[in-house]
Amino acid sequence: MTTQKALKVFGQKDARVVSDWPMPSLRDDYIIVQVKAVALNPTDYKHIDYMPKAGCLVGCDYAGIVHEVGKDVTSVKKGDRIAGVAHGRKCSLPTNLVILVDIVLLVLLLKKIVN
Repeated sequence: MTTQKALKVFGQKDARVVSDWPMPSLRDDYIIVQVKAVALNPTDYKHIDYMPKAGCLVGCDYAGIVHEVGKDVTSVKKGDRIAGVAHGRKCSLPTNLVILVDIVLLVLLLKKIVN
């Protein structure tokens, strides 16, 4: 299985970059984004410092390139440059956090970046 880097919570005030996080798989109404830039949002460090849940990932603000498109997605296509917000620290769907190399996102909160 192919792996990638991710920002993983280990406990209160303890988050570290790991390099063994599984690459995401594509779902019908999602896209996979190759992340090119992230921003550390206050919600990210607050979840690490004040509401840690060991084993979860953090990250929500991203910019990147659409790498794969689910069969039900019509608003973006492979190669589009996009930026947006993902649901940070959602442990039930850990692959849609953005401090990853590739992320899986439901196409709701994103904007195309124009050239």
